[in-house]
Amino acid sequence: MPDYYEVLGVRPDASDEEIKSKYRELVKMYHPDRHTNNPLQSLAEQKMKEINEAYEVLGSPEKRRQYDGGNVGGASSRYSSSTAGSYEALIAQANGDLSQRLWERAVQLCTKAIGMNPSRYEAYAIRGMARYQQNNHNSAIEDLNTAISRGGREEAIYAYLAFSSAELGRHGEAISAINKAIEMGGRNPNYLAFLAIQYETIGRSEEARAAWDEVRRIDPNNEMLRRRDQAWRVGGTYIDKKDAGTAAACATCVLLDLLFNCC
Repeated sequence: MPDYYEVLGVRPDASDEEIKSKYRELVKMYHPDRHTNNPLQSLAEQKMKEINEAYEVLGSPEKRRQYDGGNVGGASSRYSSSTAGSYEALIAQANGDLSQRLWERAVQLCTKAIGMNPSRYEAYAIRGMARYQQNNHNSAIEDLNTAISRGGREEAIYAYLAFSSAELGRHGEAISAINKAIEMGGRNPNYLAFLAIQYETIGRSEEARAAWDEVRRIDPNNEMLRRRDQAWRVGGTYIDKKDAGTAAACATCVLLDLLFNCC
């Protein structure tokens, strides 16, 4: 049986009100709606089960007395949480910092989590996303690729990998990564628009046109399409390379704003 006090992050002598307050705080932190399409989705679901289990016992005075006496479920003792529990707590904090745009703190927490368990992917993924925001793209790419090698398969990981690759002018790699995000997340018009701009930037006009045509079919009011048209000269070519770069940078910012609400 886990240490329910440690699961909720409260002292064994915490009041009923303190336990209730902490439970509500954790539910907000790990609610599934906060972790859709990000590296914490499966982790959050498991954590919510643990939190609910702990509160079911500690939130009931009678069950709590039995638990404190070592009688719940026939157990005679409790054990401290494992390294995995500490890892999960750090990841949750890092994800919260990412949402609040506290990039450096997210990086530090993820680095600590990696020291605890370097075989898991979540800390590398979140640190890579934070490093993208810090314009540390080489390190972001390294972290995101490491996350993938350790089993990370969320589309957001591939999308951020595409964004950092594009920022470094590695448009072929950006195309490969965003195609993987499309494969995993469906024909998202924002991903398709980003893909089209990468094609345009390296002169693959036919593939770019096909991608833009698909965006127009499925989302004619797409914001990236609108901004692209503003930077696109009648006749189908950019005015100069600077315009192409500006459009690509704009696309990345719009994508982050629309998809991840962190730009």
